[in-house]
Amino acid sequence: MISWLIKSTNEYRLDTMPEVEEFHKFLQEKASNEGYSLTAFSWTEKQVHTKEEEYSYFQVKATFTFNTLKEPENPFLKVEFPKVSADIPVENEEVEEDW
Repeated sequence: MISWLIKSTNEYRLDTMPEVEEFHKFLQEKASNEGYSLTAFSWTEKQVHTKEEEYSYFQVKATFTFNTLKEPENPFLKVEFPKVSADIPVENEEVEEDW
């Protein structure tokens, strides 16, 4: 059985507008090089007001299209989250267990 990934929408947080613009270009280039499309890209500036400080950040949404629903061609099966997996401590694999 093949699982056909059709579309994925991801949300990101960036701190400045220049970072948003650079990230947009990065995602376009990555999608083009890896055989899928960046079909939507939007951002919203969020303002945070506290007693101590005021600051803003950008909520970025990106939608990627990998296949058409009617005639999928590319079985994108493997999803990786390298930063997350790199931060997870790995226990010693040679531990013997008593059963």
